[in-house]
Formats: sequence, structure tokens, C-alpha cells
Amino acid sequence: MGLTIGNSDNNSVNEVTKQTESERKQVDSKPNTIFSVEDLDVNKDGKIDNKDFNSKAFINKFKNLGSAAMKKIEDMYIEYALKQPNNRRTAGSLTIVEFDMPFSMGASRKKQFILDKKSGKVILEKSIKTTEKDGITSVEISTNRYNKNKVKNHEVKFQYDKQALENYVINEAKDKKGNDITYFDSIPKIRALPENQRTEAQKKLLKEFDNMIEYTIQSGIDYGVDPKLILSVIQQEVGFKGLSSNVTGKNGKGYMQLTSAPINDYLGLSSDRQYHEIKDFLYGPETEELLSSRGFEPRKAQTQAARRSLYKNIYNHLLANKDPEFNIRLGTLVLRYYLDKTGGNVSRAAKLYNGSSLKEEYARHVDKYNTLLRDTVKQDTIYNYKQYNIAYMKKK
Repeated sequence: MGLTIGNSDNNSVNEVTKQTESERKQVDSKPNTIFSVEDLDVNKDGKIDNKDFNSKAFINKFKNLGSAAMKKIEDMYIEYALKQPNNRRTAGSLTIVEFDMPFSMGASRKKQFILDKKSGKVILEKSIKTTEKDGITSVEISTNRYNKNKVKNHEVKFQYDKQALENYVINEAKDKKGNDITYFDSIPKIRALPENQRTEAQKKLLKEFDNMIEYTIQSGIDYGVDPKLILSVIQQEVGFKGLSSNVTGKNGKGYMQLTSAPINDYLGLSSDRQYHEIKDFLYGPETEELLSSRGFEPRKAQTQAARRSLYKNIYNHLLANKDPEFNIRLGTLVLRYYLDKTGGNVSRAAKLYNGSSLKEEYARHVDKYNTLLRDTVKQDTIYNYKQYNIAYMKKK
């Protein structure tokens, strides 16, 4: 049986947040820490809303509780948030529930649940925690993918300095021959100009630069890939000139140069055996959400012919549209697929992304760029993979 979230009762949150028996006993053994949803109604208006959880009255009432008690309160908030229609949206066959967690103690914490729209089963649960200090953003992402009575957990920790990323692209980046990449050299001068004095070409270049940085960072956070690695691949593929027609490769297009090799592999086109090996990823919620945003329906591609047609349509979209967000997000998903496949081995993932496990030169360049970018922050990137039973979790 899968996990479900429908009209949640008081037990449904424990199902999806994996609260252990020891944590529950710790809460229940403490005096004055047995809570109900009514306890959270600090305004006593008979209606729980976000203001209750973020009010001074709430914080004063619960600030001295232990971590286990606060965990139970957080579970209650998740239960509340899951019911709110404003937190829900649909994408293809999915229902996606997203919300910010309150009382985050200086951090930003987001939760995402992706459900099968028809059955109500939770197929993905994601927690994203971000903190900022001295211009450096630290990100911790934990993703649980549910499949029958198993859950695959993927944890990623990385840091990035947005200003350092921009400076690297503008001032420090070199191509694979060691020559300076000068495509965005004029960005500081353009930014120094008043907006009404910028030419249309300057505005276009500035938008292209800002979008590339933003899409790279957001794709990394959404899909659990260090943005520094994504930017390293873009540097190797096109020298950051993703919207320039003169950098289109023989088969690729855009920033991530999605050629036939990685997309074929990603969509399992080579053989039915290969398709069955990766179908959980192909029809995974993040993939379906992205493809459905551009009108594609991966769940309908159940045969090799249908998958080839899907690939052709995606590839034609990449060729026909300057859609940098889709290009970077899809490329990041493909890169994440190879990171998953190699247990977080960046060099092996880069070689596979390039279309061959033998592409040593490609991997060396990506490793070199990634190392230079990694040196802009203090913390190395960590990829952790786990799989465990969820039999102890209550199921409906």
C-alpha cells in the first residue's frame, strides 16, 4: 500500500513525516505537551490559520518546549497546510502541495508533497532548508521517493555565493582551450547605467545573464543538484552562450546542449530493458511536472514508439523555442539522473551526460570548473543515498 493524503485525519501527518515511535513517546511522556489542533488556535476564533502559527502569542506559548514537542506541533502544521486549497496545484496526473514552514529560527524551510491525483498516494516528499550568512546561502534538501513499501532517500547539502557565481562567469571563466570567456564582460557596465539609458541589446543581454543565473540556482535547489556543477556543465557545453545561435551543436540546443545521447538514455529509448530500468525516474513526479508544464504527457508514453515520439516532440521544442528555463531544468534533471545512477560521483556523471563513460577529457574540464566554483564557498557538496522499509509507518 502507498501512503495517502486525502481529507487528512489526525494520523495522516505521521504517515508522511516518518515520526518515529521513540519521538512520539518522548513527546507523550512530557507533562503539558499533549497537543490537539485546538491548542494551536491562539486567537480562539475557532479557525486555525497561518497567523496562529506565526503569532507572538503562539511563540510565547510554545517557545520553551523541547524539540520533540515542537516536532509534533510541526506535524500538526503540516496537517493543517495539506488541507489548504491555496497550497495545491495540479500538473498532469499529479497533485502538488507546497508551503513554507513557520517558526524557522532564521532559516527558510519549505515542504513539498507530490501525490498521484487519482489515488491520493504520496509519491514524493521533499524538505528544503536554506540559510543565509555573509552572502553565502546554505541549502539542505531531503527527498523521499515512495514506491510500495520502500522509500528512497536522497539528501544533498551545498552552499553557493550568488555574487561569486556572477563574478566567475563575468571575470574568471575560461573555455576548454584556456581562453577567457568574454560573452558577459559588459554586464557590470550595463548595470551601472540608469535603466532608461540602456539600449535594447544591453537590456536583452542583462536579462539573459540574470535568467541564466536564476534558472541555474533554482533548478539546483528544486532537483537537488549543486548549482556550481550545473554552471560547470553550461560552461563546458556552450561557454554560457546558451541563447546564441552560433553555439548550437550538431545535435544539441541551448545551455545544456541536450543532444540525442543523454535524452535517449534519460527517456529509455535504447531498449525496452533500459526503459524498465529507469521508468520510475522517467515517470517520476519531478519529470512529469516539468514536462507537463510544456504540454508533454510522459505517462502516456508506454511503448517504445510512444517514447520516441515524446523524445522527438521534446527535442523539437528545444530546437524551435528559446526556452532557457526549460532547457536548464531538463538538463539538470538529466544530470541528476546520472548523479543518482553513479551514487553522486560527479566525474562519472559528467561523462555519462556527455554520452559516454569514456569521455575523460570532458569530465576533467567539468571537474576543473566545478573545483574553481567550489572554492568560492567553504563547504563541499554532499550527496547521500539511502533506501529503507516504511513498514513501521501507519498506512490507510
